Amino acid sequence: MTIKELNKLYYKKKDITALEQELAELNNLGSAPLDDMPRTKNPGKPTENYVIKRLKIINDLKEAYEEYYNEYERVSGFINDIEDDEIRLIARLRFIALKDWFYIAEEISPEDKTIHWTTPRKKLKKYLEGTEDVKDNSSEDLEI
Repeated sequence: MTIKELNKLYYKKKDITALEQELAELNNLGSAPLDDMPRTKNPGKPTENYVIKRLKIINDLKEAYEEYYNEYERVSGFINDIEDDEIRLIARLRFIALKDWFYIAEEISPEDKTIHWTTPRKKLKKYLEGTEDVKDNSSEDLEI
């Protein structure tokens, strides 16, 4: 599994957050006027347009949730198969909990305040470069 594949979970979560925000903003507008009297030069059906837009967002959100959970299963399965406890924790914090490298460095070594934030990143990169599960060892895929 490549870094690019592992990072898909992050971007799918961001997509879900954006769709949820869009739906919340649409819901905060309230319902469209319930009559079909034209209000602008472009007479349309505001109630119909509101409902169509809302249903599209809801459908997109359902698809995004389904894709997220499928990807979550793949990524968590890969991470659960990592035998090294420290590497598994680093991978789980980065790709499942979506934490930044500074947070991960503090988590893996809270008593050592001199640990640099790149240490867990380098450890994970080294591990992934050495696994058979990494399909493509090109440097662009291994940028974490």
